[in-house]
Amino acid sequence: MNTANLPDGREVCTSSEEWRAYCEAKTVLSWPLAKRRGYLYGRPNEYGKPANGVMQKRGEAALRKLEDEIRLIWQQRQK
Repeated sequence: MNTANLPDGREVCTSSEEWRAYCEAKTVLSWPLAKRRGYLYGRPNEYGKPANGVMQKRGEAALRKLEDEIRLIWQQRQK
């Protein structure tokens, strides 16, 4: 079992949901703002409605959780 440390100091297994969420957030944070927003909130489809974002695919709770993780990583980098 491989382990890694999260920014909050916790040691987690690299096959855990916590590690997956951290890696996703870190990746999304590395993207330009427009790409990040499209991934999180969706891009307009042929009807002008947002589609294919985290919000549409996983729901608002998952979106908020990912946003919180992104914010935590960003804040850690500012220190």
